[in-house]
Amino acid sequence: YELEIPPNQIKDGLEVHREYLSLDGKKLSSIKLGDEILVKLSFRSTKEGYINNVAIIDLQPAGLEANIQSVREHKGSWKSDYVDVREDRVVLYGTVTDKISTFTYRARAINTGTFVVPPMFAESMYNTDIRGLSPQSPIVIE
Repeated sequence: YELEIPPNQIKDGLEVHREYLSLDGKKLSSIKLGDEILVKLSFRSTKEGYINNVAIIDLQPAGLEANIQSVREHKGSWKSDYVDVREDRVVLYGTVTDKISTFTYRARAINTGTFVVPPMFAESMYNTDIRGLSPQSPIVIE
């Protein structure tokens, strides 16, 4: 585990980004308790071509809970090979190309407060030198 969150994005072969959006696709300035939002994951290979066997890990902040059904029926431009939904994270497995791909699912605000948002992270499963990490500012749920 990293003891400190890196202050800058890491793009060692992969580039990743996460956005929290309203259900109509607009960037959120605030989230209210009970609101359902969209979590949009964007990623691509920074190398020409594609990278097989990539794990994309989206750790949830403590105030959000993923809607399992929406993860399984996701909207976006990318089809995963496998999806693992856990209580605190969504893990996607598949091939990442040099074109920007997206994976979108719904989450619900289940607690109020200011929450640290774990960095969005992706890594090649068989070559850990290929990875991407994107730190994010805390979120506030009112």
